[in-house]
Amino acid sequence: MDIRQGVLSIPAARTIGENPLPVLRDQLPNTRVLSNGSLLAHEQTRMGENTARRVLPYRMQDRYSRDRHRTDLATIELDNGLLKAVFLPELGGRLYSLTDLMTGQDLLFSNPVFQPANLAIRDAWFSGGIEWNLGHYGHSVTTCDPLFCGIVHAEDGDLMRLWEYERMNGLFWQIDFRMPEGRGVLEAHVRVVNPSDIDVPLYWWTNTAIPQDAGTRVFSGTPEVIYADSAARVAWVQGRGWPLNARSLAKAPNYFGHATLPWFTQSGRAFDASYPGNFDFSSEYFFQTPFTERTPWEAAWQSDGQLFVERSTLPLRFRKMFCWGDHPGGRWWRDYLSEPGRGDYVELQAGLAPTQLHGYTLEAQDELEFTQVFGGSRLDADLANAEWDQANAHVSRVVEDVIPAADLEIADLAAMSRSRIPVSEVLHLGSGWGALEAARHPNQVPEGFAFPADSLSADQAGWMTLLTTGRLPVGTESFMVDTRWRPLLEDTLGTAHGRELATALEHLGLLEWEDFDPVRAVNYWQDAAELGSSRALRNLAVVARSDHDPETAVDLMSQACEGAGPDADRAWFEELLTLLVEVGRYQQAWQTFQGLSEPVRGSERILLAVARAALELGEDRFVARLFERDWAGLREGDTTVIDLWYRREAMRLAARRGVPLTDDLLNEVTAALAPPARIDNRMFRPSPSERPSDAGC
Repeated sequence: MDIRQGVLSIPAARTIGENPLPVLRDQLPNTRVLSNGSLLAHEQTRMGENTARRVLPYRMQDRYSRDRHRTDLATIELDNGLLKAVFLPELGGRLYSLTDLMTGQDLLFSNPVFQPANLAIRDAWFSGGIEWNLGHYGHSVTTCDPLFCGIVHAEDGDLMRLWEYERMNGLFWQIDFRMPEGRGVLEAHVRVVNPSDIDVPLYWWTNTAIPQDAGTRVFSGTPEVIYADSAARVAWVQGRGWPLNARSLAKAPNYFGHATLPWFTQSGRAFDASYPGNFDFSSEYFFQTPFTERTPWEAAWQSDGQLFVERSTLPLRFRKMFCWGDHPGGRWWRDYLSEPGRGDYVELQAGLAPTQLHGYTLEAQDELEFTQVFGGSRLDADLANAEWDQANAHVSRVVEDVIPAADLEIADLAAMSRSRIPVSEVLHLGSGWGALEAARHPNQVPEGFAFPADSLSADQAGWMTLLTTGRLPVGTESFMVDTRWRPLLEDTLGTAHGRELATALEHLGLLEWEDFDPVRAVNYWQDAAELGSSRALRNLAVVARSDHDPETAVDLMSQACEGAGPDADRAWFEELLTLLVEVGRYQQAWQTFQGLSEPVRGSERILLAVARAALELGEDRFVARLFERDWAGLREGDTTVIDLWYRREAMRLAARRGVPLTDDLLNEVTAALAPPARIDNRMFRPSPSERPSDAGC
């Protein structure tokens, strides 16, 4: 197998900037997940566990645009004469393409462009290929980050390794890739190590994008699935008399149900759910592979006869199907993430837990390993489209031909022995956090991992100074929530003064908040605020908002922005304007917006925040222009722009009739009018038979 470096040149919205303000985690670690009444008892165990929003110590990656330019992306290529794999080490190690060299056909959906969108835990995400998701619910913390990549020399041939240090839970992880000679398959051996003395949550899902056409059909080793029940979630919202929009749905619990493929009955319509094209809404379901299956699998067939197959060893037990659905919102997202008409794909996913909203734990000082294999075959249409049980049984035999279970288990044992071999040549550098951790506690870096000192950057500089001198420099803007750093930070409180003391207090507050001690966190931030810390004031504003005290939040955020100054990053004013509009201070919001510099005023988040104020103040020309632009950062399911459009139309109708705006009038307009296609990213249609989606790609 050849391993070589290369370049992929495609149109790309390449620059992804980070938001400097920390996102404070939810103080309840679990999300509310309910059964619709059909889940089995064991399927409800650990539902929602450790899946509440959490981002720190990572920053949000919310700075990108729709402007694409031809860009050279670094690649690592593997080739054994039968199969060629192209990886993107700069972008989470994404497997961009997997090409059958005998036919020239790509087994994956290889996106012709690179276009980030607001779909992941840190915001930026892009579609296509195979994504390796570790960290926390919501894709991967490293989806748009560089990873380490290198070559390992083993007795039976070279392999390519990706690796990193995951800071949220203090995990070391790696994936070793190889292509056996004479076989058209790619092996990926995953190893995750928890070196600490405490159990930690573990999230792993391998997400594979496969081209979707009208006939695409999905198969797996069981017909038993758990599905996201969007109808139950909508009923929860409507039962409270709330408007059916993104904000209301965000407050609703997630609902799941149990079903047996192939037939689903939803919205009064029965359809074969093994065909993703039959869904008229964004949807997902999870195959509940039985404990007795030692080598779970999933496959997808396309109308041209191509069959993609994937199989693994345990504990990677569960499988998932995600599709965007055949409706305007699904079409909008696929076109947005790619090019119009070229973004159709379905995702086959593989994970450790029954769903992505079920908890999983890696015990203290424990390791987890499994091997996953990807390949392709051919299948006649009459076999693929037979009755599902019959077709699934035939596909199972094809999977066994392509990836024999016995061979897979042997390959897994061999891969485990290779996983401790040191890297011989580093091809690409990841972050410097692993090198910092190696400096803090070199004995906890597991065998097989290497974090060169030249990977250290400005992000780690302040923390390295704290480690070596006991002082945390002013201006340390990267975050640290690992409680093993608490004693070092606390020791600075007795010697630091002024801004340096305020900096230490800011970071201690973040650490305590992430460790579920909000009282200590607030005390630290209050002390820092008395020393003039605008960052501490901003954090206190976030706390006030979460405590349902928006007026106090506005006052604190106003003080924070005044202290940060007019040249502060736009994130400060994005948050201030959002708060002003939330409390109905429309005139103040509009005046604040008018006083911002031109570059800051162009921020999408600022425009979205101030749009409601502009509408209420009669600034119609300003609002109208917002419906003519293409939005880069709308969150999946975010109906802010659409809600604004409907409100504007309802206000115009009320003016023509000479009556006040009422909810009934707004409902009338919503039922009668369709918004412009360029802003219609809804995961549902306004008719009662449709429902918004709980699904996430």
